[in-house]
Amino acid sequence: MSADAAARNLKPDEAYECCLRAVQIFPLAEFQTGLVKLALQSGYLQSPEAFGAIQQALQRAPQYPESHNLKGLVCEARGDYESAVASYRLARLAARVFAGRVSKSYPADISINLTRSLCMAGNADAAIQECKYLENKGLLDVEGLQLYALSYWKLGKYDLALSVAKRLASSALPTEHSLAAASISFICRLVYHMLGQELAIRNILQLPRRAFESSQVRLVASAIHALDESHQLDSVVSSVRESLSSSKEIAALDFLATLGLLVKHGSNDCLGVQKGVNYLRRALHVSPNSNLIRWSPEQLHFHVLPLCA
Repeated sequence: MSADAAARNLKPDEAYECCLRAVQIFPLAEFQTGLVKLALQSGYLQSPEAFGAIQQALQRAPQYPESHNLKGLVCEARGDYESAVASYRLARLAARVFAGRVSKSYPADISINLTRSLCMAGNADAAIQECKYLENKGLLDVEGLQLYALSYWKLGKYDLALSVAKRLASSALPTEHSLAAASISFICRLVYHMLGQELAIRNILQLPRRAFESSQVRLVASAIHALDESHQLDSVVSSVRESLSSSKEIAALDFLATLGLLVKHGSNDCLGVQKGVNYLRRALHVSPNSNLIRWSPEQLHFHVLPLCA
């Protein structure tokens, strides 16, 4: 079903709707798992249709590891991490039964999913054990290193978290890996939380220019800049703004710039609300259709009295 959608050059939303109609007419396990795959691509993984489809697929074909893995993804999207953990563990058991019929990387993919859900469920100790298992197998990739560092951070083991973060940086930064930008963003946030603003800024200033081609990295740099009263990231943020083309990202950075004005131009007893309002009014002339920017001046005016009382 997914391959057919690709062959017909359908957009993800269109492919999902077509598959949903097919599932309603022919509720076959293959169509139901195909629907969940398309839901993953089109952002409908939280939908009741995706949840119902994977439940029925498991009733019809409980022996397939793919069905359990997809159910784990659906449960994750719905915030039910305990159920996701259970599904991934069943997927791993099923993958062992189908060892000769699944790709060699598939068990590692399941383990990464399991590690992520364990971490989100608050079971960082078990997540670390999964990372060590992957490491021993030589299968700990960039995403696994992120989860490894995050789990150590959640346990308060900052030295170990930083050690893993350094390994992550050496793995992701020199490459054009698809997760390189996410890794850089993650490392900057991790350093900010563990070591403070100054070291986070120092790390950002040392990043190669190509790192700022990612919207994730740009937003993290702009958010930290909004809190920095010494303006150390002025040149970085200025160059970032010159290269923007997305109206959503421009609006997000305008919002962060406003927050920066609130923080940097206020006194101990009162935020610099009026400067923030004035900035947003100027931004509205550039992006008059931005709901985010339009919402902000009203909220700032609403909060002037409580903040300055």
